Formats: sequence, structure tokens, C-alpha cells
Amino acid sequence: MSKIMILFLQFLAYALASSSGLILIKRALPEAVSLVQAGRIVDTVTLNMVIGVMLYALSFAIWMIILSKSNLSVAYPIALGLSVVGTLIGATLILGETTSAAKLTGTALIIAGIALVTNG
Repeated sequence: MSKIMILFLQFLAYALASSSGLILIKRALPEAVSLVQAGRIVDTVTLNMVIGVMLYALSFAIWMIILSKSNLSVAYPIALGLSVVGTLIGATLILGETTSAAKLTGTALIIAGIALVTNG
């Protein structure tokens, strides 16, 4: 497998872990807030919260690998852009958040920006 393909897969894994982790944490927060307000802090550790935090930590580990092999000026826009796209898709499909034409246009611009950064 080529170095470019491995790096691409690392970026994809980073974005997937980061986005999934954030979505699971967001999904767990309403229940966690209610439990804290009821004085049941220990009960706030739910499966969604634990898996979300673990995925987000995994994304950080993958990010360290990416940074060790890439220029920050290229890696950061790609990683951030892919995470934004993944989070928008996940928030829409999993959390039921609304997506507007402006959000979709912004996402398309992010993808175009990633293409410019990687080819420039």
C-alpha cells in the first residue's frame, strides 16, 4: 500500500473517530445533565459517554501519527475539514439536527478548500 493511501486512511480514521466520538458525547449529554441536576453524578457515566470519550481519545492518537508524518499547514486543514463534514453528516443522520442550504454550501466549500490545500 502506498504512503499516500496510508495517510488518506489515517485521515479518514481520524475524522470518523473524532466525529463519532463527538456525536456520542452529544447524545449522552442531556441525560448526564439531568443526572447531575438530580445529584446523581456517578450515574452520568453512560455507555454512549464512555465510547464517545474513547473514540475522541483514539482520534487524538491518530492525529499524533498524522502529525508525525505530515506538514501541519496541510494536515490541520484536512483533518479539521473532514471532521466538520463528518460531524455535519452524523449530526443530521444520528442526532436529527437540521441541515440548511447554507450548511451544505459551507460543507461544499470546505471540501473544495481541502482539495486546494492538498493539491497546492
